[in-house]
Amino acid sequence: MVIISGYPSALYDEQLEGWNREEFDVQTRVGKAREVLWFNFKRPSELHDYRYLGTDFHDRLRIQRKIARLKSKLAALPVLERAAVIEGISLPGGIATNGDGGR
Repeated sequence: MVIISGYPSALYDEQLEGWNREEFDVQTRVGKAREVLWFNFKRPSELHDYRYLGTDFHDRLRIQRKIARLKSKLAALPVLERAAVIEGISLPGGIATNGDGGR
């Protein structure tokens, strides 16, 4: 598995054709710049550290606050109900999105 970080480059795009490519804005000493990651492996479906989930500081703060609210609501539930809710959202198909109970 290889990952290459740099600035937008037609040469890299040509030589690394077929590789995954991700672009994002970064802050440098001289101002904002566009950075590119080229990588030859599948995009991850999980993060190794969810503290970095989000597009920027405000998005990460929003997610942290949401987590704190959900933890507080879970902590307020009776123990068995809390366990049932945690198990229900942890199992495959456990999160219902269309009113069918997750089936």
